[in-house]
Amino acid sequence: MPPGDVQLFVTYIVGLIGDIISAIGDAISASAADPGMMEDLTYGIFSEEGGLIYWLNEKLLWMMEQILAGLTFTSPL
Repeated sequence: MPPGDVQLFVTYIVGLIGDIISAIGDAISASAADPGMMEDLTYGIFSEEGGLIYWLNEKLLWMMEQILAGLTFTSPL
């Protein structure tokens, strides 16, 4: 993967994560008065059994493995 492509890929991922976090903020502000909604939202974001943060972390690790697997190193010797 050329360096320019990696830069564009990282820019895209950071923008995507920003959009998701912005949407989460909107959902929190819209349902903050309802304790049941806040509990469900918190579970959906932070749960280790498939919560959003857990899922994003797993996908990020997978993508990094894919990128590193595709790299080749050369020696000037």
